[in-house]
Amino acid sequence: MKQTFKTLFTAGVTALFISLFSSCDESQEKRPDPVKPDDTIIGADITTAGTYESKDGLDFYIGYTVGYDQQKNNFYLHHFDKLDDPNLTIVGGKDAFALVTDARAPHAYRSSDGFLYSLTYRLGDITNVIYNKDKKKFELLTTVRSQNVIGNNNMRFALLPSTHYSSVHEISPVRFDASGKVLGKDATSAAVSIGGAYNILILDNKAMKLGKNNKGSISLPELDKQGYFVSRVHSPVITGGKIYYGAQISKLESLDKVPGKKTVKSTGKTATVVFDYPSFKNPKVIFYKEEVGSTTGYRSRNMFVAEDGKTIYQLTGFEGGKVFMLKMKNGEYQDWSIDIAGKCGHSVSRSVGWFYAGNGIAFVPYEKGDAAPITKYKDPHGRDIEQYPWGIARVDLNKGEVLDLEVPSHTYFFQYQEAAIRNGKIYFAITPVGPNLSSYDGNVYIWDVKNTQAKPQFGAKLVSGSNNVFTAIF
Repeated sequence: MKQTFKTLFTAGVTALFISLFSSCDESQEKRPDPVKPDDTIIGADITTAGTYESKDGLDFYIGYTVGYDQQKNNFYLHHFDKLDDPNLTIVGGKDAFALVTDARAPHAYRSSDGFLYSLTYRLGDITNVIYNKDKKKFELLTTVRSQNVIGNNNMRFALLPSTHYSSVHEISPVRFDASGKVLGKDATSAAVSIGGAYNILILDNKAMKLGKNNKGSISLPELDKQGYFVSRVHSPVITGGKIYYGAQISKLESLDKVPGKKTVKSTGKTATVVFDYPSFKNPKVIFYKEEVGSTTGYRSRNMFVAEDGKTIYQLTGFEGGKVFMLKMKNGEYQDWSIDIAGKCGHSVSRSVGWFYAGNGIAFVPYEKGDAAPITKYKDPHGRDIEQYPWGIARVDLNKGEVLDLEVPSHTYFFQYQEAAIRNGKIYFAITPVGPNLSSYDGNVYIWDVKNTQAKPQFGAKLVSGSNNVFTAIF
């Protein structure tokens, strides 16, 4: 499908961008940014990058969320050299490092250099953290305030694996009139189409400096006049001089309305946004042949490049009710897919990301949407949301085989961030959620990557509370 793209020329347009999910505090005072964008930071040394990184020599950071079901969280980090010992007990939050307090949970990633890089969601501060073994404590080294460069605090953040760069990115809806002019927040003119206005920065992880703001807008011909637009991008990978972002396609119910939480609905359309890299020119949107769910993921990575440096594997399922693994190559979707949730016996499902263990082996958490819910919580908009149990599938991407691993019935992964891979093993933190589940113990669950047995090895015991949950092992 041929795409048409409108470029935004004035910086003032940024002020017109309206967040889809406006749960943040509109009155928050804008703080000064200590670092000006550096136009030389564009990641120009990256042309082709496979995205499986070996972290065999690293210790473990384990993350714990207090108030997983609330609009604001505390997020703590623990440090351990090993997590295999079932006699070890870890109490969430006790004697731990507070990475985030009184804010939305972080987007956090551990690099192969040992640092943890974290974006405080809905705030925009990006920090780098390291554990000082001599002092036996975590140290927060640098904070970069990306919100003043992007122009709002609705951004997302992800490492560009196998590099020392990250992407900081957001996309917001804008309406256009018949002449192509962007309509403001209080415009009375009727809109004839809608698009997604994007801001993308490259962060140099070593220097902890932000690059220039690459901004513009993307429209979907034949769909933009029906109210469809790209509403979210996330989880980028790079290969062949292109950068690929998983996409969420949403629909504005009426073009003459201002985009907002009451007028916008997510869809299950399956698409990817592609730019030339590192120029961020020539954006386009490619669609999969079927609607099998959105492709952004949530807080975990959702796309990886295989060891050949060319093949991209992408998971669907943040929206749309289906969890499929798809494949892209040379900028196009391939005629190939794996219905992961279907092979595990579930007709309704979702997923928020997956973990690549190398050599074609993937571990995919998925929600069992056709099972009985295990608890409820209120989302940031005050709506009651039922939470369903989750499973983990081991997927052989080369053979197309799916193994449903043994996990407890109270497993919850919606906010899950990272599973650690060390020395041929993968480590998950699994703890119960909900007021009626406090009698269950949590554990570190360990599987041998090459082993096809569903039963796990049990590591350290994890102790959480009914409104708290372990959400990562980095």
